[in-house]
Parts: sequence; structure tokens; C-alpha cells
Amino acid sequence: LDAGLVAYYPFDGNAYDYSINNNDGKTYGAIELTTDRFNTPRSAYYFNGRDSYILIPDDNTLNPNSITVSVWMNMESFTHTGNWIPRLFQKGFTGQRQYEFGIASETSNGVGGALVFQSKDSGNTWRSAGTNFSLNTNKWYHVAAVYDVNKAITLYIDGKEVTDYWHQET
Repeated sequence: LDAGLVAYYPFDGNAYDYSINNNDGKTYGAIELTTDRFNTPRSAYYFNGRDSYILIPDDNTLNPNSITVSVWMNMESFTHTGNWIPRLFQKGFTGQRQYEFGIASETSNGVGGALVFQSKDSGNTWRSAGTNFSLNTNKWYHVAAVYDVNKAITLYIDGKEVTDYWHQET
């Protein structure tokens, strides 16, 4: 597990990075520890879908040419409208290499609650991939995005490839 690992956040009572890179997160907003998928108390975070998040510092160790982002998630509800949030994960801001993994409030075909991964390289090229179906609420999913700066983005839910679309723009 440690070979190539750039960050590891088990959320076992804090937002510390347990990899050798120590990119510890800091919690913001109405975020609280809750029960995980194994029914273990204080082993997962509950995000309110509005203003709760974990900020992970921008660090060169988080800028590899390829990356896999993997998250266990369970949506209690999905009612957000507007820009596609809530984000499960975001790294970077304007002017930086960035990538973000989240739930679309509405995809190009009108589906809300779909899985989306976006990336922006240092040359301002955006790449995105997503699904054309909604995730169910009150169900645990293991979701993953595999991203390579020279290739497409591939999405997985519970180990099954589910990428329905891929888009690039500069």
C-alpha cells in the first residue's frame, strides 16, 4: 500500500495524512465525526453538503502525473442545485494544478447526483469525466477516479468501470 502513496486519510478521529508526506487536512464548517460503513463510531466524517469541507494543503507531493483518488461515501440526500457540489475531494485553486471529485447537481444530460471528476493542468486545460446516472441515497459506495495527465479519466464505483463521458477543453 505504501509504494507510490502520496496521501492517506483514514479519518479515524482527525484529518491527518498518514503517508510519509504529512499533508494534514484541516476541517471547516459544520463537519462532524460519525459512524463508518462498518458501524465504527467516530471513523468517518459527515459533511452537510453546503459549507463543510476538509482543506488539504497544496503541495508538490500532490502533483503527480497520474493519481488515483479513492473514497467511501454515503449520501443521506441530494438536493443541491447550481454548480456541481458537494465535492468529495478538491486539491488546488485558481492558478494551480487542481483536481476535484464530486457529485454533479446536474450533468449535461440533466442527471443530478452523478459522479464527476475534473482536473486542470498548469496549461489551463480542463478534463472531466462523469456518469450519466444518479447514485442512490443511504447506500455505501466505494468510488474511485484514475487520472493520468496524458490520458483520459476513468471512474469506478464498487470496482466497476462506470465512465459514461469524457470531455476536454482549453
